[in-house]
Amino acid sequence: MKAILSIIRKEFLQLRRDPRLLPVIFISPMLQLLLLGYAANLDVRSIPAVVCDMDRSAASRDFIDGFVNSGYFSVRARIERMAEIDPFLDNGRASMAFVVPRGFGDKMSGGRTASVMIIADGSESQSATIGVNYATMIAGRYSQRIILDRFERAKGPGVKPVLVDAEVRVWYNPELRSRNFMVPGVLGLILMIMTI
Repeated sequence: MKAILSIIRKEFLQLRRDPRLLPVIFISPMLQLLLLGYAANLDVRSIPAVVCDMDRSAASRDFIDGFVNSGYFSVRARIERMAEIDPFLDNGRASMAFVVPRGFGDKMSGGRTASVMIIADGSESQSATIGVNYATMIAGRYSQRIILDRFERAKGPGVKPVLVDAEVRVWYNPELRSRNFMVPGVLGLILMIMTI
């Protein structure tokens, strides 16, 4: 314990001798912590997307609204034909495209399987993978909602199908914000560098 107190005393004496060392020791790490911890954000939100709704039915609008209202995607344009998608992806104005073909609403009302197309720009593979996962999750929720609505209408309001409902709980960072793990990591890194 005596050795540690001697080192602490020596460091304070050095700070008194050289006042320029004070900003290097205190202000620089604080700025680095703020800039690296909060500016470096790994959360993927508001992925720029383009929508090609060729069906223009209530079902297709409801399907597309699931993507728009999720917060994961921001619709940059609504286009008429699939040929108009390429310029958006090529110029970087959109990273994803959602294509709803003609007959989507008719197939949904007829109880048949309806297909949609999700196009992702693969030039940024990490963002594309996350965007495709978000889109798949939203489409799955929409499909599950349709199944439950049909089942309730067919069997009556009291009967429900047996489903497995996974309750996902994220501990220590429930919102999955990247700053919650970036700030402590950057703090450890700065302390390690300052010690050296």
